[in-house]
Amino acid sequence: MFNTVSEKMLKSHSVLCSKEQEVHSTQIILVEDDVDLRYILEEHLTKQGVHTTGAGSALEFYQKLSKRQFDVAVLDLGLPDHSGFSIVEYLKNETQLGIIVLSGSVSAEDKIKAYKLGSDLYMTKPVDGRELYFAIQNLVSRLNITEQAEPDSSEAWVVDKESWSITAPCNYSVDLSAKEMRFVSLLGEQAGSTVMRKNLLSALGYPNNQHGNRALESMVLRLRKKLAGCESGQIPVKTVHGAGYMFSFPLIIN
Repeated sequence: MFNTVSEKMLKSHSVLCSKEQEVHSTQIILVEDDVDLRYILEEHLTKQGVHTTGAGSALEFYQKLSKRQFDVAVLDLGLPDHSGFSIVEYLKNETQLGIIVLSGSVSAEDKIKAYKLGSDLYMTKPVDGRELYFAIQNLVSRLNITEQAEPDSSEAWVVDKESWSITAPCNYSVDLSAKEMRFVSLLGEQAGSTVMRKNLLSALGYPNNQHGNRALESMVLRLRKKLAGCESGQIPVKTVHGAGYMFSFPLIIN
């Protein structure tokens, strides 16, 4: 009996340590326009060993999101320059971030709307820093947001420059036009990171104006329709709002 209890205690301790290691390697972006609250929460998470970056507006959030990768967004719904609900929807559709909503609203309708749009957790203000830390820890553990080993070829999309084609992990393959091939190759060279729109326009020979932007968006739309044929339904080309595009899955270029 003693050995059984000891083993359970050791196992529990091991799980807790594992969760702490996971959350300490996680990148958090905290979007909150209340300066005092943002400072308190950011300071608390940082003291707990969580890598935390603060943003006071939607604009600042999108700017920081375009420059570096994050794992979890902690998001205030009541931002001054953009609807928090719209950001939740964007994050769900265009990224793989975990999403924790902060709100002063206790309305069931607001909570349901946030969850429908893609929020993982909804926390009502005032939020205790300790509660937020453990919420992040459990979310990270559940989503398995940890550093991954280099993916093998069976998990990656594959571009073949000789046949001008791209093949999904499900073995669905499509032919690419010259601009589509160039576009995918550019994203593949920085897989997982944002390639700025102005750099894509220049590399693809589009002018950096309204006409060029429309041409780029039309090309991306056609490409996404091609890639949507994979049975998994996963489309790897993601829009980074106000910045550019990224390839969100492993990509091998042959």
